[in-house]
Amino acid sequence: MRYAVFVTGTPASGKSAVAEFLANALPAFVLLQKDVLKEALFEVLHESAGEAVLSRQLSDAAIRLLWTLAPKCPRVILEANFRTLETMERERFQALDAKKLEVHCSCPFEVARRRFGVRATERHPAHTLRDLSREIYEESEAPFGLSPLIQLDTTSPVDLPEIVNWVRRQWPEFR
Repeated sequence: MRYAVFVTGTPASGKSAVAEFLANALPAFVLLQKDVLKEALFEVLHESAGEAVLSRQLSDAAIRLLWTLAPKCPRVILEANFRTLETMERERFQALDAKKLEVHCSCPFEVARRRFGVRATERHPAHTLRDLSREIYEESEAPFGLSPLIQLDTTSPVDLPEIVNWVRRQWPEFR
């Protein structure tokens, strides 16, 4: 049996920190992060640096890679700002032959926008956006909601060990 933990949510909602904590606490799981894949793709295609269209294409390609690699991993944590309301994304989620859990990170738009702006100047050049639009925020604001789900309000600090405990309670075989 395969196992997949999806860490979903809007940009700048704290997904990466949650996913990295889970990966460290659950060493049998491989961590696949959209931004890590996007940055690697950019390194190969860097001649088009700074183009917003390329950035969006790389994001789409990185998410496609997540979906391609996930079925090959017996235990995986997938972290991305999945477009959870899009039919194709939902179908991919449902088609993945694995026991699935979802950890959904959220915060109000203005909080995410402020965080996004702060980190924009420090990010890898693959990330060309400097401001978070309401449209991009709304694409990943809702969880998939197609598996056991825990929702985290990341406006204030999250009890990360409790998230690990929640995963372990869902899958006693990983205690």
